[in-house]
Amino acid sequence: MKNNTLYIIGAIGLVVFVGFAFSKGRTTSSTASPTITPASIVTTRGAQAPTATTNDPQDIVPGMYPNPIKNASTATGLSIVSGLVENNIDAAGKITDDHLEILIKNDSKQDMTNMEAYYTVSDPTTGKSEGYYKKLPNLVIKSGESVAVHFDGKNIPNHYGVNKDGIYFTSKNKLQFVVEVSAPGFKTAQLSIAKDAGGAEVKD
Repeated sequence: MKNNTLYIIGAIGLVVFVGFAFSKGRTTSSTASPTITPASIVTTRGAQAPTATTNDPQDIVPGMYPNPIKNASTATGLSIVSGLVENNIDAAGKITDDHLEILIKNDSKQDMTNMEAYYTVSDPTTGKSEGYYKKLPNLVIKSGESVAVHFDGKNIPNHYGVNKDGIYFTSKNKLQFVVEVSAPGFKTAQLSIAKDAGGAEVKD
């Protein structure tokens, strides 16, 4: 009887020992794997770089930027028919905000592409001047055609960037504009435009 009791106690002890060892092994392996907390996910997604509103520094910082146009051609055919810097009217005939607008004409027998422009703005009262260079991508002027080009910052065809912190928009003095347009193979065209004293006018 005593021997049977000892066997039973020994068996129970063995079962308890095996169960304890197995349980300890499961606890160790589960703590070895790291967990991702919601806070770490939010931090990762929030790390986004700011987006610039324009790629052209000339639309951000006013100044006298150099004129890189190098065109020695003497062939005629390119001209600036007219220009506006105040009292502008849009395509629908309605008054719109003041901006530089020029009408470019192609009197040659071939289409004009890869065009560029440079214009200066001078304030005779203060003696301050600014100059801006603009490539005119996607502008095509067909033979015999006239196209209006706008420098107003609108994101539509034939409209290009402008610096609204420049003297054109901040000075109330009389201003003088000189505009130059170039097309490969043709003599550059120029036009002078005067703006009366007073601030920029806006559409009603």
